[in-house]
Amino acid sequence: METFQTNDSFRTWTRIRVPPNILTDDERHNVSDVNLYWSGIFFLINGIVYFRNLTAFTRLGNNENLPEGGIIGLSSRKWCWSKYKLKPNIKSHMVIWTREEIYLGYPPLRFVKIITIKKLRKILNMPAAGVLTIQDVKYTGHPLEIALLLNHCITCTTVKRLYIVIYSEVTKEWVLQDFELDVAIDSVVTSRFPYASISEVILWDKHRVYYSYHNFTVTGVLQTPTESGNLSRLAHGSVISTVFTDYYGNIIVKMENNIMFFFKIYTTDAVKLHLWTNNQTKSLFFLNASGKIYLIYVFDDGTIYPQDYPVRLETQSIASKTKEKCPFIIFHHNIMYISYVLDKGHYLSFWAQIVYPENAGLYITVESYGPDILKKESQVLYEIASGYCTKTITVTFYQTVDYEAVKDYFTLQNKNTGLLVVRVRPSEYTKMCPAAQKVFQVAVGCDFSKFIAVKGFDRKSCRWHDFFYIIKKSYLRDRPSKNLRVKYDWKKYGCPLRLNFKEKFHPVLQLYSDDGYIEDVDVNFIVWEIHGRDDYSFNNTMKTV
Repeated sequence: METFQTNDSFRTWTRIRVPPNILTDDERHNVSDVNLYWSGIFFLINGIVYFRNLTAFTRLGNNENLPEGGIIGLSSRKWCWSKYKLKPNIKSHMVIWTREEIYLGYPPLRFVKIITIKKLRKILNMPAAGVLTIQDVKYTGHPLEIALLLNHCITCTTVKRLYIVIYSEVTKEWVLQDFELDVAIDSVVTSRFPYASISEVILWDKHRVYYSYHNFTVTGVLQTPTESGNLSRLAHGSVISTVFTDYYGNIIVKMENNIMFFFKIYTTDAVKLHLWTNNQTKSLFFLNASGKIYLIYVFDDGTIYPQDYPVRLETQSIASKTKEKCPFIIFHHNIMYISYVLDKGHYLSFWAQIVYPENAGLYITVESYGPDILKKESQVLYEIASGYCTKTITVTFYQTVDYEAVKDYFTLQNKNTGLLVVRVRPSEYTKMCPAAQKVFQVAVGCDFSKFIAVKGFDRKSCRWHDFFYIIKKSYLRDRPSKNLRVKYDWKKYGCPLRLNFKEKFHPVLQLYSDDGYIEDVDVNFIVWEIHGRDDYSFNNTMKTV
């Protein structure tokens, strides 16, 4: 088999090659995991991580603070969030784990061991008896959280118990969740966290799919019309290859022989889909940048063929046989983006509407997950006409924090900065409903694309050159023994403003983003010279103003 790489959703692709004499033939055929990175590709081969970029194929180990073997998995964020790094501390780009240790990866190629299973057992106050190991590690639906799937057994002969622990990269806390699942001792369970606001997880082994919804309060085995949820029996003995999820709550279980089953988040049973290809062709699901689902076929001659997969049409076709219907007629909203930034003094409002048959009793739920830093107000309008009910909810998120004249401004600001994930959905839906949820993030804090500049700021109307100037030591606040030589930063400060030193100067502050001017900043502010000079004065004090 080959390993392929694409940069344009498989319109074109290349075969990945490695330099000779780096891998044995056995190693070439034992790639157990692959992970994309901003500067290259990670491969997990026989418990060792390799990194391939444009110039080299490198084995990673002690020099990168990684173990030389025993690694069982690597993972990165599945969902494409934006603007989630509001606070100054750097967030990880990927996670690597062994059965007893977890490492977080940071750019450019740095890894930090954050926990061992021995230390974790002590933090969580878990009983000392029995064997505790790491089964799987994934980023959750919240972009700043990581979930651990732990194995625990006492005699370790027939059954083991699974636990879930969530780690916050913001608070650095480990929290054991209200989740337990007993599986066979030899089961290899994989997890997938759907695109959702609160904690939900889909797990699977070779034969069954498990779900845990509503913040791990509803857990069970995905059911089928026959065979009690054993998908292998319904797929002629084949085993589960992967479980695919998209942004709209659709979930497809693909078996190794290409038989597929479908269900939706919050539903507890699956239906068998129509077969799209023979049981010999290798295939996988692929989600492109716009959220469209493709089936990728890999043929024996090493060629690839991408094909649109119309999941909506396929489920409608199945619905005619199952007689299952969607309980509502229309669910829509005016939420246009997946990411919003809420700065000081701003608010976010949106509406959502559902139309359903009279007496169905449906409503719209708005769930948020994250720090308690926003207030919420909502209003519901209701009307009935021609046997149909229409409910419209309008929701506004805002802050009421007063930053005026506080003693510790930055501490208060940090306390009220963070990331919330919000989901808007109907109270009930089935597998046959169209897109039945909208999930988006609200980043509370300053948008990194914004910056403040003095009116007249400009980078283009002057010629950049090496420009140094001298500040006399007698003008510096600390009165050093030598004059200070300063290099002017053209990129940061732009072209110098031309001012008459005999005239009063009152700077007008303006807010900009990458797209240009936004507004004037109408607030009180203090001006000081960044290098410590004190040979200037103010026309007014803050008290006078």
